[in-house]
Amino acid sequence: MANPLKAELDIFLHNISLTNLMFYQTSTHLKNQKESLLKQFEGHEPEKGIMGTSLVIGDLTGPTDKGFKIYYHTGKVDKVKVKDIEESVEKLISREGMRSTANCYEILESFLFDITASYLYNNPEEQSKAAKIASQECSSLEEYKEKVRKYRGQNNAEIIKLLRHLSVKLNESEKPRRHNISEWYQVISHVRHAVVHSLFKMNKNRARFTDFQKELFEHYFTFDEDSHSYNLRMTKKESERQIILVAEYGFHIFKCLSLEKQYDWQVFTGMKA
Repeated sequence: MANPLKAELDIFLHNISLTNLMFYQTSTHLKNQKESLLKQFEGHEPEKGIMGTSLVIGDLTGPTDKGFKIYYHTGKVDKVKVKDIEESVEKLISREGMRSTANCYEILESFLFDITASYLYNNPEEQSKAAKIASQECSSLEEYKEKVRKYRGQNNAEIIKLLRHLSVKLNESEKPRRHNISEWYQVISHVRHAVVHSLFKMNKNRARFTDFQKELFEHYFTFDEDSHSYNLRMTKKESERQIILVAEYGFHIFKCLSLEKQYDWQVFTGMKA
């Protein structure tokens, strides 16, 4: 029997793989650029500037020069000096890695909703477990996907809760601490928020990690901290690790839901004996 959930897995893995490729490509180009710049400016004065930008803007409601926008220098100037080459490029690689991790979180979020909708749509007897949409009629899978998106809650806690309710296998797999997607998901949700909205800085009071969540955070992410915040400093290797872990958790959910209905979950080369 064909697994009706596989289409959602394929889309999910395609998007994760593409993100992984783009981060690899970007980090490789940046590394090559760093080596080129170090060689080009070897022996030069450390304080010598090699590139920079100045912020020049217009006044949207201000006067014009015969219809042409007038530009004003803001006084904001940033430059890279010879002494900054290595550090600045490594910072770029780190930040691109963190952005790729945040992007994978978004991909996983969509996958959670879509595979849940596909599972419920193809198994009507399970729909009563989804209280928010159980009484609503849906004529297509796409319509069901929109209905399932009502399951959000803080950091999508409700969709994780629903998935655990739908799959005994998934719920059981939460008990070994190393496989606990609920706790890891809360951690990476805060990481994503810090990357997208807070310039890689996480407010401690907003995160309010439990002891186990703090343990996961320390295990997976490099950061500096002060009394109010964690400042993310992820390495390239940590970002690569998170991209793979996102893919593994997505497959884990696919596997658990498939086992509930005896669908074929062994979809990768080499899985079947």
